[in-house]
Parts: sequence; structure tokens; C-alpha cells
Amino acid sequence: MTRPLIIALALLALRQAPADDPLREWADYARGPGGIELREWMRCVTHASLTGSECKRPAPAGIPRYYGKLGLFVTFQKGSRVRGCFGAFHHVSDDAVLTLKEYIGGALYADPRHSPLDIAELEDTAIILTVADEPVSVEDINRVDFSRHGLMIQFESGERLVLVPSEIKSWDRLNRLLGSRTIVQCEIFRALTIR
Repeated sequence: MTRPLIIALALLALRQAPADDPLREWADYARGPGGIELREWMRCVTHASLTGSECKRPAPAGIPRYYGKLGLFVTFQKGSRVRGCFGAFHHVSDDAVLTLKEYIGGALYADPRHSPLDIAELEDTAIILTVADEPVSVEDINRVDFSRHGLMIQFESGERLVLVPSEIKSWDRLNRLLGSRTIVQCEIFRALTIR
């Protein structure tokens, strides 16, 4: 089987996800009351982290499975600018609350591409959770729908760059992010964006 055919079949399979697909679980959760609780809780945790206080809001119940199956990434976006993004495909903990708290802190303080968010900016900043499937190789990123897929790129230098859909936005933006670095491997992943 040729590589382009494998990629086409992989993309077709992504569109026809089975009922037990963990991304489908997250999509159902995000549309319901759990998704609202999760978004409000993430904003409370972010506020607490920025002010050095404690979030008194209880963590949402029933957060879908992710450990060993899905990546989680937290992104802060103010207007059209990303102000921080942090996450992983493979996690230290299977406790969603601890994992999300760690990734919120990472997006606030550990993303070297962006200056840290200030408390005065929080009200106007979207807090985005991207739930991601495992990456699959792709040879032609020109055929990728970046509203539903993220991108993982490895450069000749060994550096890896993971971009969730909310970071890509346009081909111009993607080209600016990539710069003149030589790409040696490109993978895409299905992504569910919760904002």
C-alpha cells in the first residue's frame, strides 16, 4: 500500500470515528453541563494561579478518560494572539484535575514563545482546552484541515514543535511559526477544541 493511500485511509477513519472513540466522549462531555463546569473551573484555577490564591470551585465530575489515549493542551488566547500553550500527549498522572492544573501553570509560566499572561488580561483571554488523538504521519500538510487537526513537526535540529488548531489559524501564521527551519518529519492529530 502506498504512503498517500495510507494517509487517505487514516484521514477517512478519523472522520468515521467509532462510538467508543475517546474524542467522541470528550465532544459529548463538552456540549453538556460537564463542559460548562470544566471551562469555569479552568478559569478559576487560572485566576488562582495568577493571584497566588486558591480556587474554591470544586473540580468538575465525570471528566472523560484521557490517560494513555489522548493528549491534552491548554492554550491562552487574547484576541488573535496566543499568550501561552502547554500540554502533552503522554501524561505523568491519570488524575485529570492534577494534569490540567499542571498544564494551566505551564501555559501561564513555561511557554518560552510567549510572555506570561497578566491578571489584568485574564477577563479578555480565552482559555482553550485541546484534546488530541495520537499523531499520524502526513506527507502533504497542504491537504490538512487545521480547524480540526493539529500539527507536530520535527526539525533537522531535533527540535519538535506541537501546534494545536487555535495556534495555527492561517497558512501565513503557520509559515511564520515554521520560519526557514528544515522539516524532517510532519505528523497531524485529530483535535477537539473546547473553549
